[in-house]
Amino acid sequence: MHHHSDDPCSKYPAIIWSAGLFVYLLPLLLFIRTLAPAEVGGDAGEFQVVPYVLGIPHYTGYPLYTLLGWLWSHLIPWSSPDVRLNLLSACFGALSGLVVFLCIRELGGSTPAALIGGLALATVPLEWRWSTIAGVRAAAGTFTALLFLVLFRWMNAVIAKRSELHARARVRWLVLAFVFGLALAHHRSSMFFFASLAIVALLLPRSRPELRTMLLSLILFALPLSLYLYLPLRSAAGAPYDQFHPTTWPRFVTLVFAPQLSRSLLSVPPSEWLGRALTLGATLRNDLGPLWIVAMVGLAGLLLQRAREMLALSVFGALVSAQVINWNIGPELNVVYLIPVYVICAILIGWGIETLMQVAQRVHLAPMWAFSIIVPAALILVALRGYETYRDQQSAAKRTLDAYHQDLTAGWLGHRLFTAALPYLPPRSVFAGDWEQATIAWYLKLVSKRLPEMSIDFGNGSLSSLSYVKLKQEFGNRPIILGRAVSWAAGHHPSAVGPLISLASEPRFQPPPGMTHEVLTFQGGFSLLGYQLFNERGDRVQQLPDGSPILPIMLVWRADQVQTHNLSVSLRLLNGHGSVVRSQDRSSPVYGLAPVTSWTKGEVVSDYYELSLNGLAPGMYTLALVLYYQPKPGQFVNLHLIVHGKEFADTTVPLLTVVH
Repeated sequence: MHHHSDDPCSKYPAIIWSAGLFVYLLPLLLFIRTLAPAEVGGDAGEFQVVPYVLGIPHYTGYPLYTLLGWLWSHLIPWSSPDVRLNLLSACFGALSGLVVFLCIRELGGSTPAALIGGLALATVPLEWRWSTIAGVRAAAGTFTALLFLVLFRWMNAVIAKRSELHARARVRWLVLAFVFGLALAHHRSSMFFFASLAIVALLLPRSRPELRTMLLSLILFALPLSLYLYLPLRSAAGAPYDQFHPTTWPRFVTLVFAPQLSRSLLSVPPSEWLGRALTLGATLRNDLGPLWIVAMVGLAGLLLQRAREMLALSVFGALVSAQVINWNIGPELNVVYLIPVYVICAILIGWGIETLMQVAQRVHLAPMWAFSIIVPAALILVALRGYETYRDQQSAAKRTLDAYHQDLTAGWLGHRLFTAALPYLPPRSVFAGDWEQATIAWYLKLVSKRLPEMSIDFGNGSLSSLSYVKLKQEFGNRPIILGRAVSWAAGHHPSAVGPLISLASEPRFQPPPGMTHEVLTFQGGFSLLGYQLFNERGDRVQQLPDGSPILPIMLVWRADQVQTHNLSVSLRLLNGHGSVVRSQDRSSPVYGLAPVTSWTKGEVVSDYYELSLNGLAPGMYTLALVLYYQPKPGQFVNLHLIVHGKEFADTTVPLLTVVH
């Protein structure tokens, strides 16, 4: 390694090792502190299932992660498989920062600069988020950092004048080949490293490679890639989770190379590239905060001092960024692929600190003075950025379910979506949902086995691609449960089962079991039969726990006569002064799918809501409801409560008391 001679820690190896350990342990503890505590949705949810059951994941197969995840999830002796695999991401996320620390040291950076660079990576919101949920993303950052660490070590050995280091270049080249193969066995975005490696090889001093060394490096490179054989072998053996069945060459190619998907997604018109590039730049600046200025200093400094290394980093980062710009998923960028770019940014941040300390010394500022001013200031920036990201992560975990049940990767959101529904699900149900919800259903079916008889259909990834007729044709008269509201569900007697939706061919006339009975009759023969409260995890409770960040509740309605008005529901949380502090209005019950004019006399329909309590001052609150209709646009008529034949004047009806 070529380390800066003015590094105040260079004479104390114990300090360097301690700094590296700190770079690993501090982010790890923070990631564990904000770790998703249960099942999550989408890709992360799939990776809570696939490794544990040795299944076949989506494009591009990810054999290394699957096998490593299986080993990890079966060896860790505590918690459940979903949390164990979330913890694996935390370990990879923390390891990424440690390898960034080592990269900066290998470039010749001082220990303080390496410390700041390694910690800066953990403060990036995207890195933090994917270090708290299962999936390949955190490990993709680790492999990116590891590739550049080994590359820098090989480069240093090649250009060294000392014969013993020059002899090590062959060994380091072999290690580089093996790590490159591992990275490609993990995620195909590592293929962009080919360009960086080719440019570096052209710029380094020419030497004649030995044929034996080159053959051995090819073998070491190919060895990890042989893990892709897991896919056809496991599929042929009957994997419990297998969408692609890659037992033939065409199916194997479709899974591993995803040619049709790649062609369809990489199709942004050139006229949009500039605008999307500017959006990408704004995303990087926002995620790095003020540290992006330090990264720009590091880019300039590294370009002047280690141009070949800077070129290798830049080419890789530019190619990954170009992929994000041209990944056509609509107007938004698919920023999840930016984690390797943030690894490069973290290296630049560390080198930016190194450059600032060098400049301070050149203007005759004493080294210790430079150290005592620049390093603390940088650490404060990192700490403030980390605190902001930590706060955002904590806040995300306390959110209510969004209207379409899409973002299920924080806190208890994904767990609550199904746990609140479980007591009401009939046997042999068919779950139809989007990809985001379906992966949680697979976990409950294959891993925790809480829904062993459930069939799962997510169409082409979206519930909108399915229909009531299609589901009935495929599954007959089995009960249908939906993961979210969809327009074609209207007219099929939708009713809430927790946050999920149950469809039926006939009206229901019996209320769900276990609810709190609170019969309230309104004008026009419309009644509230009762309600069911849930805690943050989705468990049924009689009273909301003190300090709960959300209020999940399922109301149970009955039409005592055929309704002539489409009733809307307003659920309101009132403080001690009677002011509304939280509210949710719905045009019709069941996410707007069940207009009450379509109900049969005596029909019972459940209706689920969530109100956020996060940020409210401690105290006593009243949950109240208002039923109303609109005889014409802009005109609202509230329904009065009827008790013993008499109307109450106040149309805001108290339902229960909430202690927060």
